[in-house]
This record gives sequence, C-alpha cells and structure tokens, in this order.
Amino acid sequence: MASVVFSRKKAGMKLDIHDILKKLPHRYPFLLVDRVLKLEKGKRIEALKNVTINEAFFQGHFPHRPVMPGVLLLEAMAQTAGLLAFETFDETPDDTKMYYFGGIDGARFKRPVEPGDQLILDVRFVRKKVGVFKFKANAFVGGRLAAEAELLCSRVALACCGNGCSRTQGQASERRLKLKSFCSWDGDTLVLNILGTPGASRDAIGKVKGHQLKVSVTEAPRVGKATDHMVRFLAEEFGVARSDIEVVFGRKNVNKQLRIIAPKVLPAGVDQFEDGRVVVCTSPTDGLFELVQCYRHSPGPRMP
Repeated sequence: MASVVFSRKKAGMKLDIHDILKKLPHRYPFLLVDRVLKLEKGKRIEALKNVTINEAFFQGHFPHRPVMPGVLLLEAMAQTAGLLAFETFDETPDDTKMYYFGGIDGARFKRPVEPGDQLILDVRFVRKKVGVFKFKANAFVGGRLAAEAELLCSRVALACCGNGCSRTQGQASERRLKLKSFCSWDGDTLVLNILGTPGASRDAIGKVKGHQLKVSVTEAPRVGKATDHMVRFLAEEFGVARSDIEVVFGRKNVNKQLRIIAPKVLPAGVDQFEDGRVVVCTSPTDGLFELVQCYRHSPGPRMP
C-alpha cells in the first residue's frame, strides 16, 4: 500500500528538528519525530522518523532481533498528531496547556519496523468534539503500511499550583475532588457536585446552591435507586452513555459527586457559570466548539 501524499500545490509547510523541539515537549530518548515533510493546518501532516540501531529501546527489544515496539509506533503517530494540533491552533507547549492521549481505536501492526528503516508518519485530522480531537494515523516503511490507528487526544488546561510547578486539575489528588464551585474539568471529564432531590414530580436540573447543582428525580430514595435513576437522566442530558458517568461518592446520599466523561451537550445552567474563580464556557475555534476550563489560582511563580 503506497503512502498517501499531498499534491505539490497543497504541500504546505515543513518543519525541521529545531522547529519540532519548539512545538513538542518531548526530548531524547522519547522524541520520535525527526522532520515534518508536509503540513496542512487543520487537515493533515506527513512526518519522518529515522529508525537507527542507536535507539535506546533496541537494547532490550529484542537483543537478538531489534524491532521497534508497537506502542512506540503509536507514540510516534501521536506526536505527529500533536504537531498538527499545535500548528493548527498556533500554540506551543507551555505551563498552561498540553495535549494528552485520550484513546486508541483500531490499532493494527502490519510489518515490523527495524533499524535502518525510515518511518513515514501520515496523520489526518478527522474531527473535534467537546475538546477531544480525533485523528486517523498511518505509518509507512518503503511505501508499505507498517501500522495504523485512530487516535484520540484532549487539550488539557494546566494550572500553576503557586509553587513554581505546573499540573493538570486533579493530578496528584484523590479521585474525590474538593471543588471551589459546583463543577470543574479534569481533562475532558466534567466533575459535578450534586444536591439530589429524590421523589420529585419530574426529572430536572435545577439551580446552583452553594457549591452544588440541584438535580431532582422522580425515583424514591431506596438503596441507591434514586442515584441510578439520576445517572440515566443525566446521561441523556449530557449526551453520553450511562457507563460514562461515575458516582464518586453519595450513591445512597443526597450529597454526591459525579464524573462525566467527554459530555457532548452542556445543559442550561451548566454551560456557563462564573463566581470569580471558575469559568466553564464554550468558545468557537475554527468553526468548531471547544469546552474550555479557565481556573484562576492566586498569583505564583510560573515555569520558564
């Protein structure tokens, strides 16, 4: 299978290793892109990785027959996708934002990649929904398909903790988050503090009360059944599967915390909120809508 290339008319920009080092936070031995051959913002990218016997992973994979690990083929494709994302949105990695792996679908490995091979990484932008990007990636050696996969990544806002460090919301913390509002973002996951009202006349999302969002359900409070009913109701409201909602605590209590993975819809009352510290909003980016978390900490030193 031959590599799909751009026409000369749409070849787009090229990046050398110096440009790549400015766009990717990775460094030796984990930087797996040497050059960008062609890049068309918002559409696709073609990059190159020279695979040499000097790669650190060949010492153990495998000493008698060096083969590039499949997970590193995926990582090389993901780094190429990251370059496309950073260039598309004219961003560079810093202490305020980062792109993280969100998932891998349909990964297939067609042939081994060995020392001396030149890996051509062809990645196409598929879509973006609720802050999650989807890419279709192929890796070729000598015009033959070596690996393919669909990659998901999320744009994560980083927050300065005030001690000169950068970290994502929720990193190095317990599963149960202490929120300064009724909601917050942990990557592409929406975390909600809920004040439940079981046995109501109808299912409804109410107003914010303190640091909790009021949610009423018709189910009576019997051994967690009201919470289970609430999960079914909120799954429809947020456009996700029931399995995408985790009850962190409070299944048998009116006070509870939920984690909703990659919600596709933000119901009224959740789509915009601001109390001077937390802002959850939607903003258009190149015709697409992105959920953005803006979390304000007290001033502190920033990483250079």
